[in-house]
Amino acid sequence: MFGYLRQVYQRHKKKLVIATGVAAFSYLISIYVRHKLKDFQEQLKEENATRELIKKRFTQTQKDCYMTFLSFLPVLIEPIYKELDVEQITKELKLIRKNKNTSLDDKSELSSSDITSSSNLNRIKERMGEGQTKSNARKNKVELWQDLKHKSITRFLTIIYSETLLIILLHLQLNIISRKSYLKTALKLASNNQGIKLIDLEKNMDSPEMDIDDTDEDLPEQAFLSFTWWLLNKGSMELKSIITESVESTFSGVSLRQELSIEEFDNLILQVQKDVDSRILEGSCLTEGGERFGLENLLLPSPEDEFTLLQNTNTVKFISSFNANVSNAQILQKMNSELKGYLRGSQVAQLVRVISSLGISNILDRVHDGLLHKNVSTDDAKGVSDLQESADERNKDTPKREDSWKLALILATLTPQTKELTNRHVDNSILYTMNNVSGLDDLSASVYSNFDL
Repeated sequence: MFGYLRQVYQRHKKKLVIATGVAAFSYLISIYVRHKLKDFQEQLKEENATRELIKKRFTQTQKDCYMTFLSFLPVLIEPIYKELDVEQITKELKLIRKNKNTSLDDKSELSSSDITSSSNLNRIKERMGEGQTKSNARKNKVELWQDLKHKSITRFLTIIYSETLLIILLHLQLNIISRKSYLKTALKLASNNQGIKLIDLEKNMDSPEMDIDDTDEDLPEQAFLSFTWWLLNKGSMELKSIITESVESTFSGVSLRQELSIEEFDNLILQVQKDVDSRILEGSCLTEGGERFGLENLLLPSPEDEFTLLQNTNTVKFISSFNANVSNAQILQKMNSELKGYLRGSQVAQLVRVISSLGISNILDRVHDGLLHKNVSTDDAKGVSDLQESADERNKDTPKREDSWKLALILATLTPQTKELTNRHVDNSILYTMNNVSGLDDLSASVYSNFDL
């Protein structure tokens, strides 16, 4: 038996050795392949986890942008309302109307017998003098209505454009900062834990220890966000001046008693939009020094004003800590350079047009709805009827079109709708829509995913 097996072995020895070698090699190959497959699966899992984490961070950043915008809204609106005080003009017009009614009551007290007395002759002379004063008052009243026309439209458009620019600025700033924070955390974890799996990043991102590291690293970011002050206080006022010129040029020949359809009013607003867009987006506006004026001038201070702005918007302790490390200024300069690069691009210019047009169309739709349903307050209605004597008399016999309204009535409906733009509630449909256009998400994604900087 054993002899037979020995003979078989000797006869097939070579084949058995080859078969054994092939089997062993196949086994080793299978182990290697399984190992590589497992590594690939782990790597794929880590990459998916990383993408999900980035997506989560990105989504949260966009929510933070909207909430930050709402928190800045009162600061943005206050100087605009102060400079374009439509309500004060309305009060002055009401006072003139009240004084006029009082004067008419006094006149009715004069009788024919009073005129025969010499003492009342003086009263007549005084009344004649009052008549001259009233003539001047009428002139002032017409001027007030003109101011009301220009300022109400200017305030509406200034708020729209200022909010548009603030939305875009915050999305750029916060996405730059969020991306930087994400990279800093990921690199720190990788250096402290060799071979760490990125799937564990989500747990460590929210760890309190991650926020207590070197606080000096946050100084450039705080300084970067401080530059928002420029738009809130300087840029919005410069924008107001540009819009004022365009509104006065476009609406100067339109009487308050002139009847317009909402489409005609919309076309007038569109003319102002085109002029404003060309001046702030296409560089057709010149500064006093003859330099081109654009978004950078509205959103960011000049290099000469940067340090002054930081001093005015931060504490002395912050300025001291910021200046203690030269790398802070370098990091700030790098973030500013990136921001300016986006502001000079066509993507931001197109977004300004889209978001501002969206806000304007939303408000005008509400104005049209209010006009159709005669949704005008009693005070506004009285103010409109008062135009019969204060405005010019052109076209007074023109029959009214069913789909048109006096410009004064349109503005009386526009003013309360403009106030909706100042409503900082999270569920404000107009502001939410302006903040959630698809192009804005595309811009934010391009900023957040730009890891090469």
